[in-house]
Amino acid sequence: PHSVDTEIFFPGKKSKNFSVIYVGRLIKEKGIRDLLEIARELDLIEFLIVGDGPLKNEVVNCGLNNVKYLGYVEHGPELAKLYSNAHICVLNSFKVSKWEELYGIVLLEALSCGTPVISTDCIGPKEIVKPKFGFLVQQRNKEELKKKLIYVCNNKRSIVKMGRSGRNFILANYEVRNLATKWEKVLSEKFYLSN
Repeated sequence: PHSVDTEIFFPGKKSKNFSVIYVGRLIKEKGIRDLLEIARELDLIEFLIVGDGPLKNEVVNCGLNNVKYLGYVEHGPELAKLYSNAHICVLNSFKVSKWEELYGIVLLEALSCGTPVISTDCIGPKEIVKPKFGFLVQQRNKEELKKKLIYVCNNKRSIVKMGRSGRNFILANYEVRNLATKWEKVLSEKFYLSN
């Protein structure tokens, strides 16, 4: 599977205000427009948008004080800090004719930072998201996503517990050094058998 460098992506202090982070391309099939509509309705929650793409101007010019566009952030410590400061990470993708969210590395990175996740039930996220540290919602269901965000905002203590579970899940299944050792074993056995 994909892997995460848990020495870069690790838990940190959560921001004072309840915040939701989105990291990814700013395209319609990532559900950006619904996320902005939800932000309009939940003005006490801070929405952090990280990424670039065709819908950048809609995000920048949405006119919402609780939406902060952070632009494209290089993969590394700065991005990890944003994940770890947020309370929840959202991946709101939906399937279109020639594309579906096949994985969702942002989910792994957020979980590694102790940040629980809410994702739509695309094929990839369904393999990652478990009830101990996240929620799956139906694709293109803005109301269900909004309800989950309200729930987590009102249950901050459970978010801490979910964050710990998510971090442990990543350490056990997706930590880059552990996976590198497994790949090394597979490749050396393959090389040995072919000679």
